[in-house]
Amino acid sequence: MIHHKSGIKIGNRCSKHTPDIMGTNEEPWMTRDSINWLYKYLKKNNNLKTLLEYGCGSSTPYFLSLNLHVTSIEHNKKWLDEVSNKINTFENYIKLWTPILKELTLEGDEIGSDNECYFDDYVNEISNLENFDIIIVDGRCRSSCIKKSISHLNKNGIFIVDNAERAIYKDAIDNYIPKDWKKYVFPTKVDTTIIWIKS
Repeated sequence: MIHHKSGIKIGNRCSKHTPDIMGTNEEPWMTRDSINWLYKYLKKNNNLKTLLEYGCGSSTPYFLSLNLHVTSIEHNKKWLDEVSNKINTFENYIKLWTPILKELTLEGDEIGSDNECYFDDYVNEISNLENFDIIIVDGRCRSSCIKKSISHLNKNGIFIVDNAERAIYKDAIDNYIPKDWKKYVFPTKVDTTIIWIKS
């Protein structure tokens, strides 16, 4: 069983998210089998170098520890500062990390779950960036992030959606992610992570 860890503890896990089914706070907060699969795949395919994540956290130092260039789009300044304070103690990680803060606005099209603030800048920031070898959608407004980011994945790249079992993401997953992409589903009783490889 693979348990590569970043060496930096970020965030907490609820009691149901035990290490046998979910990543610890030194790993991505995704299903255990998806983390292990991804670790082995990245070790075999070391040509994959650039990663974008919607939402930073324990996944950030984990992927930095695998020598990936990580770009994190985050909406919460307090949380980004907390993650930054921990990552900044590792000089090698700082060189590989590009954090981007895109705070909420009071007007827009991409409404948040509170029905009061908007995530337009957060969702659309990828339009200002280069394409990536790996894209992880695990933050806010995931359906919109799927739709916006799917065209920014390099050929043979990896696309990941966590909590993919949620009905709210079904339309974006079914209708925007190409059917010919190879698909790996990693379900647990608390979460499902899906990984696609772009053909």
